[in-house]
Formats: sequence, C-alpha cells, structure tokens
Amino acid sequence: MLPEKGLNELLWGLKNGELDTVKSFIKNGLDPNTKLKGRTLLHHAADFGQKEIIRYLLDSNADVNMCDEGGNSVLLTAIYEDHADCVELLLQRGADIKKVSPTGKTALEEANSERVKSILQRVM
Repeated sequence: MLPEKGLNELLWGLKNGELDTVKSFIKNGLDPNTKLKGRTLLHHAADFGQKEIIRYLLDSNADVNMCDEGGNSVLLTAIYEDHADCVELLLQRGADIKKVSPTGKTALEEANSERVKSILQRVM
C-alpha cells in the first residue's frame, strides 16, 4: 500500500494527465493493476479522459477488463464521462464491449453522446 503522500501524488497525476508522475510509480515497481480507493489506475485515468496515461498503463500490462469495487469496467467508466477518444482506445486494446454495467445495461445503453454511441456501434 502506498503512503498517503504517494497516494495523493499518484491520484493527482492520474487526474491531471501527469504522465511522468505515473511512469515514475510504475518504473519504481507499482503494479499497474493496483487499486486505489477501490478503482484501478486505468479507472482513474479513464474517469478524467487521460488517453496517454491509459495507453501507457496498457503498455505496462494493466488489465483493460478489470472492474472497480462497484462492478464497473474501465470501458464503462470512460463511457459514463463521454470520453470518446478513451473509449476508442480501450476498445482497440481489447476492452470487452459485452460486459454489462452493475445495473445490467449494455455499454451502448449507458452511452450518452452520439460520438460514443457511434464508436460502440462500429465495433458491435
């Protein structure tokens, strides 16, 4: 487990797109599938639309299909926030479009924007 200062620094980096901060933690041995506050690093990056951090974490062997404590996939997290570029990247990197939300809805049913819906429909 990370000390509080390290946790805050990493969460700040994930939220604000500070790729060098995230790289530093991974290069110093942090498992890219580590959960912070019930969510993986990918979930935090997807929540804030940090595409380059998502790409780096996936390149570092983060599991694209892990769920958070609430049962949401990384793909659903990006969909909820309408981060179309992240949705597209996650799908290209193997995100399971068939995983349903905790309420039983499909990815397409959870999508709000037409751009995200269009991306999802292309791969269905």
